[in-house]
Amino acid sequence: SHNNISISTFNNNYDLAIISETVRAATVGTQLTAWTKPIATFERGLVEEFKISNGNGEISISQTEITNSASLLAGGYANGNQPLSGMTAYTNLSNLAPDADVVTRDVNNNNRITIFSVLQGEDLTSGTADGTRVFWGPGTEGVINSPVWDDLFEGLVDFLVEQTGSTPPSGPPSAVNNLQASIQDSITISLSWSAPSGAFDHYEVEYKLSSASTWTSTGTQTSTNKQITSLTTDSTY
Repeated sequence: SHNNISISTFNNNYDLAIISETVRAATVGTQLTAWTKPIATFERGLVEEFKISNGNGEISISQTEITNSASLLAGGYANGNQPLSGMTAYTNLSNLAPDADVVTRDVNNNNRITIFSVLQGEDLTSGTADGTRVFWGPGTEGVINSPVWDDLFEGLVDFLVEQTGSTPPSGPPSAVNNLQASIQDSITISLSWSAPSGAFDHYEVEYKLSSASTWTSTGTQTSTNKQITSLTTDSTY
């Protein structure tokens, strides 16, 4: 957002935050500088407000150098160069918070850091971190979407989620249990089922004529029953 935010709204509703590159640092980003939850900033102007670095810039790159493959922020890539074409923000190594974990650099200048993190409680350029902080340079305007960019962004989200102490679902839930269907009248059927194992947040019931190629959705729901009406008599679904 380009507008002011309510820090109380963030405190009460969110477990992590990502600040876009186009945000107004003085009105939005500075509201979160003392936030105690994980946060990533694409806005290079905020590295000083967050006290994670002093000084910043923006460069055109064709590759990025992965320097810490062990970090989730590396997106699963081994150490070495990866193609990433466009603009990226950076800060200088000499101005970095002393406990910062450097993940990517400019391949043409190892002094330019493009992705790094500082964990909660670790040293900043002044004081200690109130919450985990990530500077993510590839979020700047002009970076071309690529598999590398996508993987690095997924790594960013995984890193932030891990810092919240949450555990992402390991995979899809199992199938629902005990699915039952009962005919109500010539055009109506009622369905019921038991919840599956695994993480999930809603159900979506779909149906179709056996001769049809497309499904009709009844929308999403959290209850374990559904009545479907306006069916065609003497037809197989």
